[in-house]
Amino acid sequence: MKKVCLINPPSPDFLVFKEKIIPLSLLYLGSILKKNNIETKILDVNNDLINLRRRGESESEYFNNFNETLREFNPDLIGINVLFSGRFGKAIKIAQEIKEKVSRDIPIILGGIHPTIFPREILENHKQIDYICIGEGEITLLDLINGRNPKEIDGLAFRLNGKVHMNPKTKFIE
Repeated sequence: MKKVCLINPPSPDFLVFKEKIIPLSLLYLGSILKKNNIETKILDVNNDLINLRRRGESESEYFNNFNETLREFNPDLIGINVLFSGRFGKAIKIAQEIKEKVSRDIPIILGGIHPTIFPREILENHKQIDYICIGEGEITLLDLINGRNPKEIDGLAFRLNGKVHMNPKTKFIE
């Protein structure tokens, strides 16, 4: 059985309003993956860190456990949601941590508003990111995890032989 881990990165430190928000986009993605017999784990780093800070606990210990959780789950693909541009830096940091401390071989795909707007720039400047989902991710993610040729996946940006390729988003969920 294939496995996908979906990650909700933390909000930036400068954000004063630190309310917990359920990552609905990851729940949508997770539900379509589970419906298609793909084991799915959602790691809600944003809300976990809010809880940690409120209890005065260590973030470094959290990330040690985070890395161990990923190693144990051993996903075939990791998706990171960038809900808004302010979370982009944290998403890149998490992707780098995964590539350095968990595995360089697990492909990482970014989705959300920021990656949808800047797919080429992200792939050109951040080698720890393997794919960008442009627009809605449900079908794109499903096609990718099921091994469809990236050149044929609607709304997917990726690198091939060092060049960035972008498949336009042409199909939308009604």
